[in-house]
Amino acid sequence: MYDYDQRAPKREPIEPASTTDTFSSSSADPNELDSLMGSVSYKMTEFEKPLPGLIHAVFAVENYYFTDRLDRYLLFGPGGRSLFIDLGHPLLCGSEHLDLMLERAEMDWSSADLAVTHFHPDHVGNMQYFLNRGGNAVYHGPLHVLDDEACADFAFAIGWPEATEAPELWDPLHFTLQYITKCGFPEGTNAHELHTGDSFSVGGWDLAALETPGHALEHICVADKQRKVLFGGDHIIDAAPSIMQFGRNDHLLSKFFDTFPVLRKAEYETVYMSHHAPLRGKENINDFYDFMIAKFDKPLAKRKKIIDQLGSATVMEVAQAAQQSHGSFNELEEGMKIRRFAMTFSLLEHLADQKVIARETDSEGIIHYKAI
Repeated sequence: MYDYDQRAPKREPIEPASTTDTFSSSSADPNELDSLMGSVSYKMTEFEKPLPGLIHAVFAVENYYFTDRLDRYLLFGPGGRSLFIDLGHPLLCGSEHLDLMLERAEMDWSSADLAVTHFHPDHVGNMQYFLNRGGNAVYHGPLHVLDDEACADFAFAIGWPEATEAPELWDPLHFTLQYITKCGFPEGTNAHELHTGDSFSVGGWDLAALETPGHALEHICVADKQRKVLFGGDHIIDAAPSIMQFGRNDHLLSKFFDTFPVLRKAEYETVYMSHHAPLRGKENINDFYDFMIAKFDKPLAKRKKIIDQLGSATVMEVAQAAQQSHGSFNELEEGMKIRRFAMTFSLLEHLADQKVIARETDSEGIIHYKAI
């Protein structure tokens, strides 16, 4: 089974040049990032060189709802190029650490490229800083734009058509969906869309992209197959089972599960993640995959039980029923309600994909899930 107490081998520490290199922040404006933020603070806790050509920085984050840790990576080496894996967010890790990472790699901004695993704010919040400082190519997965029509279709699919007619319902729905699924970069960015198998070399790293939809529809991982190293972004994560689906034809949880046979076949020996200490050893990594997948057993079984009890229900009805054991659904913050709908949507769609329950779409476009 996955070893929570695994100890990493000794790595080469990089001493900060001065006390300012810790980049601590005592507070931040929650309105700039997410309505669920409190008085956020962060501090760099690690700054090291775990492998030749790799710098890894770790930030401890307090009072942010979604994570208490942020890991930052820079790849570099012979050939004159460097590559950031994601960028963090200025309210969660500052921006100056990007300069420090390049400095310690003895690289400058003219060498710097970027691989975006996905476009959640904690991964691309420093995008404008990267571009302003002279960053170059931006590699990313397939972009999926959720426009107004798609937002309205989500409301109908989950059984909430009235949300498209009442501003007090539509505004938080539209804002939350746009916030979570926002993809893109400023006009003129030197952007390159990657698909599974696309390869590129940076600083002695021979990298290949792997499309890994799940945590986000556009999510990609980046791997060096020769080194047996995977940069997993948020696809490999120790977190609550929270795949959110917004499109009626996305089948996102099923696609998420389908990525793991591919990952196992690659037999990676090291996995670097965005919110967790690195995983080392094929057996431990495979156990971690099992650990992640098993987290979905209970929520899937719970939604199946609700459908069996109700006979037929929409996403909205199942989400409300599932919340009863935790308190009133109506007491949730508006953005969290919509996240609950999206998570329930992915769970029910996977059950229907597996033919454990049935799905039917009525004349309004509302999906009804039924016991078999």
